[in-house]
Amino acid sequence: MKLDIGYDFDYGVSPYLTGGISALQYNMKINNLFGEFVTNKSGTSYATFYGAGLAYSPFDKFSFVLEYNQQENTLDTHVPGDYTSTDVAFNKAYTKIKI
Repeated sequence: MKLDIGYDFDYGVSPYLTGGISALQYNMKINNLFGEFVTNKSGTSYATFYGAGLAYSPFDKFSFVLEYNQQENTLDTHVPGDYTSTDVAFNKAYTKIKI
């Protein structure tokens, strides 16, 4: 789910802020310190994301869009009964360019 808030200027430039909720599905194979298989972990992590963008429309029904988004998810990688395992922070930053 995503929401964009911005302003359209008369000369075709539209800066905006964006934000929303993302879902990351994962499936991991977990090994111990010796490389031996321990278990599989899977699940879904929900997090917010935010960013900014700039749209430019030089002609009617034609535009260039440059947008940057940042999100961070924490995956549940703790193995029950193993007190040495911890959660792993999964950081995802991506830039997308749309025409």
